[in-house]
Amino acid sequence: GKGTGLGLATVYGIIKQNEGYIHVFSEPGKGTSVRICLPRCFGVVTEASAAPSAEMPRGRGEAVLLVEDEESILMLGAAMLEQLGYAVLCAGTTGEALRLAREHRGAIRLLITDVIMPELNGRDLARRLKVEIPQLTCLFMSGYTADVIATHGVLEENVRFIQKPFSLRELAAKVREALDEPGGDAGAPPAAPCAPGAPGGAAPWRVLCVEDEAPLLELVRRYLERHGCVVAGYTDPAAALAAFRRDPAAYDFVVTDLAMPGMTGIELARELLAARGDTPIVLTSGYVTAEHGQAARALGALALIQKPGTVEELGARLVALFRTGGPA
Repeated sequence: GKGTGLGLATVYGIIKQNEGYIHVFSEPGKGTSVRICLPRCFGVVTEASAAPSAEMPRGRGEAVLLVEDEESILMLGAAMLEQLGYAVLCAGTTGEALRLAREHRGAIRLLITDVIMPELNGRDLARRLKVEIPQLTCLFMSGYTADVIATHGVLEENVRFIQKPFSLRELAAKVREALDEPGGDAGAPPAAPCAPGAPGGAAPWRVLCVEDEAPLLELVRRYLERHGCVVAGYTDPAAALAAFRRDPAAYDFVVTDLAMPGMTGIELARELLAARGDTPIVLTSGYVTAEHGQAARALGALALIQKPGTVEELGARLVALFRTGGPA
């Protein structure tokens, strides 16, 4: 079957909520082992009494915009919402969500969106939609727990949130709660980012960032945006290349991972340079070889960076590069 990507994220969230930790060991030809350690619990085990079954809250035909980039989860979520009595608008991308919101003639009462998605994250999507629909209420969802997402700066604390996977009853309660307590979770759209390192107070650096690991892409994007960048992020190198070809002059820098499915960072860089020969390109990888260095020099790349231990270290190196090698 096709994986949804929820498994490890859900396991990690459950373990961290219970103050444990997980180690994953993998070796070619030998397989993978996972070790989970949880604190011991001392006490008397008592049988939980069954709580009386409450009536499941239902919808009254309210329009709900559901945004999820995993098609199987999108279809399942839509079926659950329709069963609960809501009118559902489905979007597999943030761009499709923005289009549906513009074209829909009735009132959209609720946005339910995944937090981490290609191109635009759920928080920024909510902010953009609230510009056009000020009364819109937002419910965020993710396979990661709310505290993990908030800790990494992807989503603010104290927003309406439901963790995937969820049951029909859990979804029913969260949606009804959001609709019955209207209020903006996403907040007003942020002011345009300042550019602390841009020479002479110039406009923020425009960065095309390509990284197939969506959580890492999101964290790097947030760091760069806090330091004066406007970032277009893609997990799919082919989609990034298509966006670049539509307007090669729209980007001051390109940052791309080397090891990606479908197209390597070196192959992507060659295509980008064919579209615009003076494109400043930064190549990154968790494992840099001599061959990588030779390829980077042959391309005339601005830099080849081995990914350090933290996002902050990687982001700081990128910002330093932009300041010294950026547009004058």
